[in-house]
Amino acid sequence: MNLRQIDLALDLARTLNYRMTAENMFISQPALTHQIQALEAEIGVALFRRSSHGVSLTPAGAIFCREMQKTVESIRATISGVRNCGGQFQDVLRIGLNGRNTPRLGSILRAFSQACPDVMADFRRIQGVGRLDAFLRRELDLVFYINEAVPDLPSIERAELFRSKIYCVMNQDHPLAGRQVITPEDLAGECLLLNDGSGPKALIHAQQKLCQKASPVIQLCPSADTAFLWIAAGRGIALMPGFWYDSSNHFVYVPYDWPETIPCSIAWHRDDYRPCCQTFVDIARSTYEQIQHENGIL
Repeated sequence: MNLRQIDLALDLARTLNYRMTAENMFISQPALTHQIQALEAEIGVALFRRSSHGVSLTPAGAIFCREMQKTVESIRATISGVRNCGGQFQDVLRIGLNGRNTPRLGSILRAFSQACPDVMADFRRIQGVGRLDAFLRRELDLVFYINEAVPDLPSIERAELFRSKIYCVMNQDHPLAGRQVITPEDLAGECLLLNDGSGPKALIHAQQKLCQKASPVIQLCPSADTAFLWIAAGRGIALMPGFWYDSSNHFVYVPYDWPETIPCSIAWHRDDYRPCCQTFVDIARSTYEQIQHENGIL
């Protein structure tokens, strides 16, 4: 098995068409068929079915392609890091981010690049618990995370960056968009987009209390991205932590009257004594201190 064969299988899983994949990957159809058959023979299971109706993934093929997509992305990131270290950079700092934007990341990167020009900041966006798992496996050097999700281990250091507030997020033309603060009573009868029960404890508590006090119309969302899409479509409003701020100016973020905040930190390995690691932490802390001083959305 080689990376080329995996790339061919992933593209075929996307197109489900041998001709299109052959054109996309600059290979003849007979050669593509041979490579897929060789890959299946090595694995020992069929990944694709061919019939008069076309091409489809087998259950094993669906699992293989889903997991291999992650592996290929990791391999390419590693290769890029190695190549960069062979060029202008002498070291790499692997930093885990969530799937959404991290506030002021551009400012942090600019300051870090000036302070450590020979170190590449390799940002990797990983959703959910996968980010913490990668950090604990030491595939990441630093990770942005909410405090409650990072285990209290002697091998981990962490620094609190900010405490994220809960905001009511809505379209700019919503009748409540001009408020300075929103209370549970303001949301009576509104369509509230709730996450599926997961998320920071402060957010879950705020949602639960709101449902008890105001009895809004509830619609469950599988993800923050879906919630933003539904808000844009006029299907409701949502309570969200400030660190989900999308910076697109499409939405209004009004502070929600809720006492709990979400402590957000950066964590790193205690035995990582590289100056660049501490420099990045110091820059991140000072950047978020400035945002809080400016009363920005966090």
